[in-house]
Amino acid sequence: MKLEKRHREAGALAEREGFCHVMRNHAAMFFDRGPARLVVTFDNLISRNAALLHYPWAYSYVQQIGASHLGLVTSGPEDWFRHEDVMDFFDILQDDRFFSRFAEVIFYGSSMGGYGALTFARAAPGCRVVAFVPQTQLDPAVVPFETRYAEERARGRWWGRYLDGVDGARAAATVYVLYDPYFAPDAQHVARLDPANLVPMRLPWSTHQAGPVLRRTGMLAQVLEAAFAGRLDAQGFRRVVRGAGRSGMGARLSLRAGLERGHPALVLQTLRRLRSSHPDWDFPMLRMAARHALYPDGDKSANR
Repeated sequence: MKLEKRHREAGALAEREGFCHVMRNHAAMFFDRGPARLVVTFDNLISRNAALLHYPWAYSYVQQIGASHLGLVTSGPEDWFRHEDVMDFFDILQDDRFFSRFAEVIFYGSSMGGYGALTFARAAPGCRVVAFVPQTQLDPAVVPFETRYAEERARGRWWGRYLDGVDGARAAATVYVLYDPYFAPDAQHVARLDPANLVPMRLPWSTHQAGPVLRRTGMLAQVLEAAFAGRLDAQGFRRVVRGAGRSGMGARLSLRAGLERGHPALVLQTLRRLRSSHPDWDFPMLRMAARHALYPDGDKSANR
């Protein structure tokens, strides 16, 4: 592909600091900041569709911590990195012992990018993986529970090498996965991963928005720092989350989950308490839905 206009600034900087390797629907941008740590990141649907100038996912954070950065960006239709030239690129990196130049290697991504982080980790055995709400496969014969991303699944080649996040994750020293254990579409992917090297980071009621919910607690940087360094465990993550400031986004998702599970009275009770504790959090649609569930015939008591 030819770099899109929005990618050119990042591509030019990568050329100066490392390299920019352009492929059919993707580009790999490497920013060399020394051999201590390399972070490998992958676009997701949101970052791929971001407007204006586009740098690799998590570029600002990786720059801030001073790590070298290899970012896979996507220009064509989303295909979960199932192009032959992407696989060839990681084969070349492995053959050239590119990853062995660095004391630490972390593969990092979210959703589609989480699939990339899990799957391509096999190119750097002994690395760490940090994946937010990842998929492990899209082939319906392998993951029949995955009914999302039908168009994207149709674009990808679900055979060949670098295919399954489960196999890729086995090559890693540690695999940190952030997800909502009560959100079945994501939890079923995590259940496929080998528990031997898995550190589950469970964030209940966050649905597929676990990453943004964690960010809004103000604890994302702390979690990433510990996971990147290999110092985080499941218990430690629970302590961090318990000590975090609750976010409006997290509260809204929790209340929505309560409605979906048939607890409208509890939702209304919680909303009344939130009026006092967080008067700036207003969820009128949730309040209306809870009242309708409790009083479908328009009982006047619904206005309480």
